[in-house]
Amino acid sequence: MPGRPLRLAPLGTSHTGGGSTGTTTCPGCRLELPATGGPTHRYIRSSPECWARYGEVLAREYTDRALFGGAHRSTVDAYTAQHPDDQPPKSLVVHLVALHLTLDRAAEPGWVSRAMDAYVRGGGPYPPVDPPQDRGSITVQDVLAADDHVATARAWAAEVWRAWAHVHDTIEELAARL
Repeated sequence: MPGRPLRLAPLGTSHTGGGSTGTTTCPGCRLELPATGGPTHRYIRSSPECWARYGEVLAREYTDRALFGGAHRSTVDAYTAQHPDDQPPKSLVVHLVALHLTLDRAAEPGWVSRAMDAYVRGGGPYPPVDPPQDRGSITVQDVLAADDHVATARAWAAEVWRAWAHVHDTIEELAARL
């Protein structure tokens, strides 16, 4: 988010106990991966291994903005909404509003980003929202492995947004302020 620096855990920090044996289960998306340890985000609750996959997806998207640019907004919003446990309500609400605008209103990604910046500058509001237990079966790993990155990222975003159906009315009311 603008104005909020990304703070990574020191390299070598792991939520898995520090070893490279066994597997980990991401607390956000429930993705099981071989345990490697590593950095995570300071409030997006994911395993280091899932966070690393997300970094790979972002790197791919940044390498060819013409090809992958349309998926980037969906990728960021889907990942953040699928890993909500330790986020401040501000971040989570912004990403949920962005998913609503992208998926329900078919707004262009650039417009959504500008609208989200304006929403944040305007001070919100940011009501607390309770995360669903099931946040969808499509994960960042599916996007990373997909033959059609853009279509899979969009399907992922749609599935994550459906998982948040219990707050759709609240999010729609917030989006109406834009």
